[in-house]
Amino acid sequence: MRFLFLPAGVRDEIEREARRGYPYEVCGLLLGHVDATRVDVRRTLLGRNIHSTPRTAFELDPASVLAALDGAKGLDVVGFFHSHPDRPAWPSAADDQGAWEGAVTVISAVDVHGACATRGFFFEAGGFHELLAR
Repeated sequence: MRFLFLPAGVRDEIEREARRGYPYEVCGLLLGHVDATRVDVRRTLLGRNIHSTPRTAFELDPASVLAALDGAKGLDVVGFFHSHPDRPAWPSAADDQGAWEGAVTVISAVDVHGACATRGFFFEAGGFHELLAR
């Protein structure tokens, strides 16, 4: 079992971007550290969604990944975040197909009124497992 440490400021930043990008999915990278029991997210790096249907899916611009690697400053890329406009903060079938083994996924559901719900998941053994927030 892993715990997710997502500081309020980082969660606020993800939710702010989800609201700003509505009704399209926004996406980016999570920077921090992971060990056997803990995922510690310290920063985000907003990416550009280059998917052909950005209302229901995301594809992170590869240049965003390269920028994250250049700007990580001692932090590891631990995973990704994205929004789900008008859908639950739960991994979709598309999220399953694009997931990386050992990566964290933070999903922020956002609706037309700007309400957000944010949850974190860890992908291992071919499936998503919800992370417990700390």
